[in-house]
Amino acid sequence: MSAKIVVVGSINIDLVCSTERLPNPGETVQGISFHEYPGGKGANQAVAAARLGADVTLVGFVGDDSHGHYLRGLLSSEGIHTEFVQSSAARTGLACISTNLEGLNTIVLIPGANQDLRPECLSAAERAIITADIVLVQLEVPIETVLALSKLCRLHGKPLILDPAPVVPIPEEVFPAVHWLTPNETETESLKRAYGMHQNFLTDSDALLSLGVKGVILKQGEQGVKIVSSSSAPADIPAFAVHAVDTTAAGDCFNAAFAVAIGEGSTPENAALFACGAAALSVTRLGAQPSLPTRREVETFIRSRIEMPMIGF
Repeated sequence: MSAKIVVVGSINIDLVCSTERLPNPGETVQGISFHEYPGGKGANQAVAAARLGADVTLVGFVGDDSHGHYLRGLLSSEGIHTEFVQSSAARTGLACISTNLEGLNTIVLIPGANQDLRPECLSAAERAIITADIVLVQLEVPIETVLALSKLCRLHGKPLILDPAPVVPIPEEVFPAVHWLTPNETETESLKRAYGMHQNFLTDSDALLSLGVKGVILKQGEQGVKIVSSSSAPADIPAFAVHAVDTTAAGDCFNAAFAVAIGEGSTPENAALFACGAAALSVTRLGAQPSLPTRREVETFIRSRIEMPMIGF
């Protein structure tokens, strides 16, 4: 049975400039190409989950403008339920992204309509949240809304996956509602500094678990991921070696794939393996949502690399 997933988050248009290398401050470099892609961490996770076979509902805002109409149509075409995607007088969120030949990127985010996703907007979507298997959220929407969502998930006993990106101060009341926190290395260091943990714990895992979350997925790029939880021994899942051309949305793809597999009853280890495969495929392609793979592509890719059955998903 398909996992039922609710994503609460941002919906953006991405303006992507490709260049041989990223400029230093004050420097101008020659660009190679320019593209517009659908993006936003919330929309990316919703599209990724839908392509991987989940029944997805997205809660968010777009502007009442050409970009907003375009993005709403694309989301619907992916089979995503968009009845809780509202229109705003503000312009649709925008991300200015530069990528180099190694696939690394820099991003400047203009929230726009995403700022209108206030706590009271969750009331209309409460029924969808109550019936969800997994709820996903990121930090490109007001932190007050993330706090309200965490309380709602805790009230109804719904597993919440929090991607702490981009880095902003997070109220400590959020963490006890989080089943899985999924920071990368930069976000991990920011969280440790914010909560005075840089000298108090032997490992990053211990530090993050002390926040009150039930489990942590430490995303370590080419080193893969580490899974830690309050109820089981740590596990390391290696990354798949691929030639990266654009890492935009790789983290979103990972989170969505992990949520899909967990929602279908997979173990965290198998879910992380599936998510590593999905993320690996995504970085071999340009753009945020255009890079997101289908279920069949991910399963075929993993089988080609690992001689093991696809247990649990």
